[in-house]
Amino acid sequence: MGSNTAESGDNYILSRNFLSSARLTGQHSLFVLKNGFLLNPKIAKHIQHQHTESLEIADIAAGNGIVGLTLAHEYSRAKVLALDISADQYPPVWTRPKNIDFGIWNFFDALPPEFVERFDVLHIRAICAPLLAGGREAVIKKFVQMLKPGGYIQWYEAVNQCFAELDHSLDPLPLSANYFKLLDKYTGLFSSIQQFNSLATELESEGLVEVERADSPIVPHLLKQETDFVLWSCDEVLDTVRRKGGILDMKELERARDQLTAKVARGKCLTYTMATFIGRKP
Repeated sequence: MGSNTAESGDNYILSRNFLSSARLTGQHSLFVLKNGFLLNPKIAKHIQHQHTESLEIADIAAGNGIVGLTLAHEYSRAKVLALDISADQYPPVWTRPKNIDFGIWNFFDALPPEFVERFDVLHIRAICAPLLAGGREAVIKKFVQMLKPGGYIQWYEAVNQCFAELDHSLDPLPLSANYFKLLDKYTGLFSSIQQFNSLATELESEGLVEVERADSPIVPHLLKQETDFVLWSCDEVLDTVRRKGGILDMKELERARDQLTAKVARGKCLTYTMATFIGRKP
């Protein structure tokens, strides 16, 4: 693990610069405010009843480490391991709490033996993009193998169409904006997200029990901030596709983006369509 990136392919669709890191931190705060928790209350209660000296939590696809760092702070007697395919966004060593370690692991690679049945809690957030091309079943199997008997998985993932448009009715509307249609044309992202609607069933098929799905609520007083983050996320995807040479008509996309931002300026809002999935290993 001497390299900053796992040896196998890295098909991350966003960026890893300081702006992307700021987005991850802001999204983390937004998601916690929307849901009302970092760890589902059932999982938090489970942690309280564990022997704290042996409690271990893993954060998968850790990004800049904001989730793992928060978990390490809130559960100071637990050991936290943050894992990502790349260490490019990890914080400086001297800033990290003593109870957190950072490692490099691509979840498409073989499961290291030292991870088998090691963790009381596995936290996963928004890994849909690399899984759209396939391999989800094998990845889920590895995640379940990582849990101790009695351990919990919490997976916060995009569902339905990833984003939705909103007006004053607060009823999620289909993605009608041409900007989203064009981004989907070049990435396939939005039209493919629906496959994650069945994630609860897939977790159950791997033997997890007490599986639950809770869709994130729409919180009106946070919609301005959420709209900004949706546009920010889309711009990062746009930049990635541009760098890879996958866009034939950038002017068309830029016009569509300007049309959408003009509608946002007139009061249209955007929201992430996401859900929290939890399950326990018997």
